[in-house]
Amino acid sequence: CKGEKVIFNASTGSGYAYQWKKDDSNLSGATNSTYTSKGNESGNYTVQINNQNGCSATSPATALTRNPKPTATITALDNLDICSAGTVTLQANSGDGYTYKWFLNAVKISGASNQTYNATLAGSYTVKVKNSYGCAKTSAAVVVTSSCKLNGDEKSNGVLFSVYPNPNNGKFILRIDQSFIGEEVKVEIKNIIGQVVYADHFKWGNENKEITLPDKTISGIYLVELKVADKSYSSLLSVEKK
Repeated sequence: CKGEKVIFNASTGSGYAYQWKKDDSNLSGATNSTYTSKGNESGNYTVQINNQNGCSATSPATALTRNPKPTATITALDNLDICSAGTVTLQANSGDGYTYKWFLNAVKISGASNQTYNATLAGSYTVKVKNSYGCAKTSAAVVVTSSCKLNGDEKSNGVLFSVYPNPNNGKFILRIDQSFIGEEVKVEIKNIIGQVVYADHFKWGNENKEITLPDKTISGIYLVELKVADKSYSSLLSVEKK
């Protein structure tokens, strides 16, 4: 597949010297017993070996053919806020012989192998597309949000917790239900490997909280964790720096 490296190994021996060739032309600097091809080179590869007596031999040619990788994109056919309809239809791009595998938060979704997937949970969705050559590519993530609830616990006690806008450029508004006015609130925002990139604690007032992440924060998916009134809540945050 294009973009993948291929390692060629020559026979070894005492005092051997090597020159790798592509289509009978010397490859600059390719003088080791192995040669790693660049990701998009097709052609016929050989190696010339000289021993310490000055004798030389050239290997038979090995043909390297590069097959194309598919494109992989996701289009949301509905509002990405799952609260609008209770489900969000995600559609992968089509192609001859394409097969699909869908992932939620980098975990494979069992049985999700169609071109479309109906998301019923908030989270970060990707799709892995494979073509008839067996070459695969994974799409960029699409984040499905939930402005009305995070899970059954919040739904049952009426607590609202959301971030807006989402995605954002690292600056957003934190919204919490008014029933928590006067409560101590702790907020932590973590990257995908669990490192805390932002932390704060404050007493919740009657206004939305504006949060600005540090300038060094890179684009990606983050986890917002909220602790208030002895309960913990979490939500995904998508940061897109330009």
